[in-house]
Amino acid sequence: MAMDLETMLLREGCEVIELVPSIERALLILEAERPDAVLLDLNLHGESSTAVAARLNDRKIPFVVVSGYAGSSMNDPALQNAPLVGKPPTPAELTRRLSEVLHS
Repeated sequence: MAMDLETMLLREGCEVIELVPSIERALLILEAERPDAVLLDLNLHGESSTAVAARLNDRKIPFVVVSGYAGSSMNDPALQNAPLVGKPPTPAELTRRLSEVLHS
């Protein structure tokens, strides 16, 4: 799924820094990079990505949650203002949501 999203983003003219498989790696990247926006899966190899969402909020980096989960999984305060896109997203939906967070 991540590679499909990467292809979708590249076709839309986006630059992809890296596909990140773990919370630890995501946090390390956020120390070294400042992306314009992030697509964040709620579950990275069985771990909740709320720590990444909190770091994104602290650094004021907009993000879109892409997940097959909904409801109570979005109750964490770090996720409350993030738009949710269900899996699998369409290119139009993904582009629209990214545009919204980049221009808000």
